[in-house]
Amino acid sequence: MSVTFDNGTIAAFMGFCSPLYLQIGTSDKSYKPLTWDFTEVDNVWDADFDKIITAKATKSSEFLACKPLLSTASDPFTLYLQTGTDRPVGLCTETKLKISKNGLKLAGTK
Repeated sequence: MSVTFDNGTIAAFMGFCSPLYLQIGTSDKSYKPLTWDFTEVDNVWDADFDKIITAKATKSSEFLACKPLLSTASDPFTLYLQTGTDRPVGLCTETKLKISKNGLKLAGTK
C-alpha cells in the first residue's frame, strides 16, 4: 500500500485502479468515524510525511481507536476523529495519526 496527499486529501493505493480517500464521517456526537471512500474530497486534512495529521475543519489532531466491549484481540479497531469529550461505548484509547513512507500509522497513545 502506498499513501499520498494532495489538496488536503489522504489517498491510499491498495492495488485498485482508483485510490481510496480518508474521509470524516458524519455524527451528531463529538467523535466522527473515519472511512475510506472512492470519492475525493479536497481540503479535509493537513498532512505531510512524518507529521501528525490534523482535520482542517476542526483543527483537531486527536483520534480515538475503539473496539466494542465484547471484542477479541483480533477484532479490528474503529478510528474516530475526536472533536469534543464524549466517547463511543467500548474500549477506546486516545491517539494521533501520521503518514510515514510505508502508510498510515498510529503516532502514539495516551
